[in-house]
Amino acid sequence: MKSIAIQIFLALGLVAPAVGAETVKIDLAKRFQSIDHFGASDAWSVQLLNDWSTAGRTAFADLLFDQAHGIALSQWRFSITAAHQPDRVPGPSRSSDSFETVPGRYDWTRHSAQQWMLAAAKARGVKSFVAFSYSGTPRMTANGQVNPDPGPLTTNLRPDAVGAYASYLADIIEHFARGVPEAERIDFQWISPLNEPQWKWDRANQEATRASNSDLKLVYRAVDTELRRRRLPTHVLGVESGEIRDMYQPAAAMTAEFHSLYGDYLKQFCGNKEIAPLLNQVIGYHAYWSDDADRIIADREALHHAMAGFPRWQLWQTEYCRMEWHRDLGMDMALKVAHVMHADLGIAGASAWDWWLALSRGNYKDGLLYTDWQKRGDPETIIVPKTFWAIGHFSRFVRPGMVRVACDAPAGLLATSYLEVTSGKVVTVLINLSDHAQSVQMDIQHGASASRHQQAFLTDDQPDDNLRALAPSAMGDSLNVPARSLVTVVCD
Repeated sequence: MKSIAIQIFLALGLVAPAVGAETVKIDLAKRFQSIDHFGASDAWSVQLLNDWSTAGRTAFADLLFDQAHGIALSQWRFSITAAHQPDRVPGPSRSSDSFETVPGRYDWTRHSAQQWMLAAAKARGVKSFVAFSYSGTPRMTANGQVNPDPGPLTTNLRPDAVGAYASYLADIIEHFARGVPEAERIDFQWISPLNEPQWKWDRANQEATRASNSDLKLVYRAVDTELRRRRLPTHVLGVESGEIRDMYQPAAAMTAEFHSLYGDYLKQFCGNKEIAPLLNQVIGYHAYWSDDADRIIADREALHHAMAGFPRWQLWQTEYCRMEWHRDLGMDMALKVAHVMHADLGIAGASAWDWWLALSRGNYKDGLLYTDWQKRGDPETIIVPKTFWAIGHFSRFVRPGMVRVACDAPAGLLATSYLEVTSGKVVTVLINLSDHAQSVQMDIQHGASASRHQQAFLTDDQPDDNLRALAPSAMGDSLNVPARSLVTVVCD
């Protein structure tokens, strides 16, 4: 027989509190950053799809961008490559031909798979595109190579080639915006001229260049001037720091070695009255090296504190993978990545979050998706790790324009919540890192009604539990969050 209290709840059309469940408290009145996107990059490896069938490419694109069956990424990063120099960068996985054939002339048939992916992303609803570059072409670099040599130079981009580099980047942006049929056009909202500028990159195994703050400012001015001259709507994306700490303090070793300031990017760029307007109030960092227990919270708290001095700026996490050998297709890796996402969004206050390689065939923890394909005629395998679905717990449901709101979860769970202001829909991503299941109920304050429904989606170590939809339930009903799992709850 039901208790009197439960009978009263049912008579009023309400739901009785779940016995034994702990409460996830969400306060819609306390609002933080607006979410811009979740994304990934095509860097080099998508050229593998040059030899794939249309069916294979389509399956790959659907997983990345489809909202019903994939993870619905909302941004795509397109790499502008400098040159294929096999004597300098062995193998095809870290360099590729440039569009440029001779100065000012281009072969637009190159990078066919990467261009196909741009169109596929657009066709599946992606509206945000970033073009990013690692190095000038060999004619623009001090050593004629796509990465620098040891030595005293603060950058491998020749000072007298900065204008040529700006024109080269703008030529490519303009081609996609105006030089193709209207249905095929891609409007790049952003161009990132130099990536991870505070590393030496001496004879690296990829295209790259270091760049001091002074070098970056010269490049940013030149690129912005060229974009404005052509009346292109693209903005410069800076600084794509390879290290969180260098966002709020100088990169001491690089600064000392090259006798020019590297790092301290927030003060030097957001706080620079001349440079700040060129960046459209967005600044990016990479989450590498800050994903272990001693740094995952402390670094992001420090970054959040530093960002408080620039309240109108958006902070983007624009590149991450786990810097370790050996693929991990299971929940260990998925939970580590989910923890980083939670920290970047919920502690640092990032408005965007991007994975590194959308496709990898290596034995490294860098692939959003993997393949064992090597050459034409091989099976076009797509290997989907649990990490892919973990990222999908955010990207499929936390859509551009949603606002992060206050969320207080019981001990043992990580949780962030997001509000779609126009509809009132609330999305909460729960991460259970422990070996014990937890029962929770959602309590939405300042905007929720008793008639709301909730739909949960689960990823755990079971083969078929990949964003698996659970049975819908009424608000206030208890939800089980299994051990070592992610559960996203959509309340509307």
